[in-house]
Amino acid sequence: MGGYLVQIKVMQIKVQIKAQLLSLAILFLCARLAIAADWQDPAIYEQAAVRDLVAMVNDAAQLVEQQGQAAFTELGKPGSRWLKNDRYLFIYDTDGRCLFHPMQPAHVGKNLIDFEDVLGRPVLRWLVGIGLDQAQSAGWVHYFSPPPNALLPIWKSTYAVAVTTPEGERLVLASGLYNIRPEVVFLTDLVDRAVVLIEQQGKDAFTVLADESSAYNLLGLYVYVISHSGELVVDPAFPGGSTRHALTYRDAVGHDFVRDAMERLDEDSDGAAWVTYMWPEPGQSAPSKQLLYARRAQLGDEVYLVGSDMAVSHPIWLRY
Repeated sequence: MGGYLVQIKVMQIKVQIKAQLLSLAILFLCARLAIAADWQDPAIYEQAAVRDLVAMVNDAAQLVEQQGQAAFTELGKPGSRWLKNDRYLFIYDTDGRCLFHPMQPAHVGKNLIDFEDVLGRPVLRWLVGIGLDQAQSAGWVHYFSPPPNALLPIWKSTYAVAVTTPEGERLVLASGLYNIRPEVVFLTDLVDRAVVLIEQQGKDAFTVLADESSAYNLLGLYVYVISHSGELVVDPAFPGGSTRHALTYRDAVGHDFVRDAMERLDEDSDGAAWVTYMWPEPGQSAPSKQLLYARRAQLGDEVYLVGSDMAVSHPIWLRY
């Protein structure tokens, strides 16, 4: 019996150590993301394919910034770094006119500013918006698009950089990837933008956040808003359903993860809450580790938790 109790105690200690390591990793992740707000830094991304794409577009942007439209010849060479397999660049001016597109040459010269995806997302307006934003000259646009030689649209994530040519033209260079996993920086940016929207527009923002065609729904990530009493006031996972109460949510190992996040925000109203919990992925029965990121938004006397979550594909400390 004594040996059995020792084994149980050892298992409990191992669980505690793993939990402490994860907490430290998350704290380190928070610190890293807090100082790594530059979309152009490949180091902030977890996936190698995403880092490679960002580096490629950054280098192409430098080329166009130095040579202007004369660089288009180089960028259109088949088999080059810029045009190989499913990877290609496309370039628009800030009016929405296509200037370069090796996969869709018929688009060149046309103004496509009103182009939308199947969900009604204003893809080109979002894209050229990066070129019009003087505060930040790079960003991401997520939308549905069919891959080459395919019929059905799937998620495409396009990274774009705005440059000014030697002739003074403001252009947006972009390239994208299909069906990538959400990045942690996408998660934090999503929630941070939602908090700003709520504080600017008040409760009118709730309608925007719940709209699947808005920029607050990407790659399976969406924003939910929970009142301090636990009521889900924005609940994109169950649109039109009865009001759910999130403080009663308990994961597969008995963790009251929403209550945990709420209490952490109560302790640090200006900060962010990172919580891990075990929950099945859609269509799965076995629980897997999820990462919840939450911020606090306040409208008058009303306090809300604004959050989103994503599956943790591997131990965070292996990357950061």
